[in-house]
Amino acid sequence: MAAAGKAGLAYPYAGLSLVEVPARLRVFGGGWRMDTVQALPGIMLLREYGLPTARFDTALGILRRVGQLPDDTEDSDGAAARLKIAILEQFFHRDFSGGKLQDGVARNFFKFQTGAHGRGAIAWDYVCHELMVRLLYNREIGSYFSPRTFSTVSGMNETMGQLLGGLVSGGGLSIMIGGNGGTPKPASVWSRALGAPLDTLDPAEDGVGALDVLSLKAPAVAKSMVDGLGRDTVAEFLAELRRRHAGGNFTADDFNALAADAGLDFGALLGDWLGDAQLPGFVASVPEVLRLKDGERGEPRYQVRVHVHNGEPTPGLVRLGAVSESESPIRSWTDPIPIGGRESVEAGLVVDTPPGTVWISPYLSLNRNDFRLELPDVDPKAAADAEPLNGSRPSQWRPAPEPGIVVDDLDPGFSIVYATPDDEDRYGPQDAWWMGETDIDQGLPAYSPFTTPPRGWMRIEVPGTWGRYRHTVASAFPGDGGASARFTAQLPEGGRWRVDYHLPEIERDRSPGPTGFSVTIQTNILTGAKGSYGMKIVSDGGEIPVEFDAEAASVGWNDLGEFSLPAGEASLVVSNQTSGSSVIADAVRWRPVEDR
Repeated sequence: MAAAGKAGLAYPYAGLSLVEVPARLRVFGGGWRMDTVQALPGIMLLREYGLPTARFDTALGILRRVGQLPDDTEDSDGAAARLKIAILEQFFHRDFSGGKLQDGVARNFFKFQTGAHGRGAIAWDYVCHELMVRLLYNREIGSYFSPRTFSTVSGMNETMGQLLGGLVSGGGLSIMIGGNGGTPKPASVWSRALGAPLDTLDPAEDGVGALDVLSLKAPAVAKSMVDGLGRDTVAEFLAELRRRHAGGNFTADDFNALAADAGLDFGALLGDWLGDAQLPGFVASVPEVLRLKDGERGEPRYQVRVHVHNGEPTPGLVRLGAVSESESPIRSWTDPIPIGGRESVEAGLVVDTPPGTVWISPYLSLNRNDFRLELPDVDPKAAADAEPLNGSRPSQWRPAPEPGIVVDDLDPGFSIVYATPDDEDRYGPQDAWWMGETDIDQGLPAYSPFTTPPRGWMRIEVPGTWGRYRHTVASAFPGDGGASARFTAQLPEGGRWRVDYHLPEIERDRSPGPTGFSVTIQTNILTGAKGSYGMKIVSDGGEIPVEFDAEAASVGWNDLGEFSLPAGEASLVVSNQTSGSSVIADAVRWRPVEDR
């Protein structure tokens, strides 16, 4: 709050009153959103079963007994005081009923002073609030509140999943009190977000859907603005916007005019984030790792360089991250790197220890998540006399086209086929009354650690799998062969074709951020015994059996053999029948033999 005040965003009231209210008091309003009314100008209403009756003494006593909290008399460095504050922050952070103190305080700075009107007003209000949150706390503070979320079984389960995921991620209190509040969004929310611009959202038609899309895009837009332009710059801009329109409203034109006066080019950073649903999409080269000459104090230095290309017309931001191989991994990353539409940059990062994994962390993009890069071997003793690169510089690199025809599990050529209608009833996506509506990711149930696994095929998003922007696989638990994954390609000519099958490299999570509970469970599913797969090639009405021992296969592309195939449609069909613990369907490649 002090930093915000220095930038001109001073707290506008003489004080902040915390008022205890009865537990039975209704604390949400009307309208399409049914937003919380616990936050009022200069006032925060706290239900009596929350902070007023919370047993912090019990939690602190447990921490003292296990040695994580020293006595107050021994707290010479303030560690105990900091831990108590962190526990209090986490207490409010886990409030899903509208009483989140961090959110209520942030509303006083901007939401209660001015607001947007006109086209896209809902999105403008949400983004400006997220900007204020980012400036105050330098992180997200969690998802929105609305009673609509609790009105459905699936919504309630998602909320409980977020809570449980935060509690078990990393398995310790340090992760609980240090989380950034961000939670992965369901595939259905991404589908809505990619289907319509923010300024066309109609809450009267789908209120929950509109809030879901806003909660996905608005925090990412705000984070991109703050990280891309600088905290002080954005704080001064928001302060001037509040000063000009305090007690009234502003429009999109007012916002853009002020940005032009301040010399801020939001378009170059994010494109038309309000009126266009398109997002950037990033691909990267194989990283280069060099041992540099030791630093001035004799410390070892390692250079990581990688080319990153934005394959879409919309600009965006990325970070380059590296994780050391030590038992207590050291995570390092660059500052945000802007990449224009259809442009490339070379990103560099200098680290003190040999990197074990290298990652690209996009902001809001078609990648949806961080993606891991294949790491080359590096000689830790051979020091190169090279100029260090920490940051980025322009590049002309473009990704080379993959030889042959590749069909990924996210491509239109991928589908699930069933042997009989009864098999479709048994293995097809199904909703369960106790779990709510199944989240569908491009035709397949999306994996979730908080729902019952489907009987048939599901989609799992995990690093190390094949993909252009997203990295996913289709996977199924052992079945009787009634449900199969089909990879279909259009062969331009008849002749001898070599068919390759891709197996992903699934590793324990060593990403630049904290290990996610969901990623841990996904990894366990995909790293079980593989066994043999039932496969066949279907072409021109004929079938050719294919033998494939996944247990003996290698990571990457595996040769299934050469086949004489006519021009036209050809498919590799992978059965859910296996001797292993699961079947993995990632990608298939078709290459004419003469191109080898």
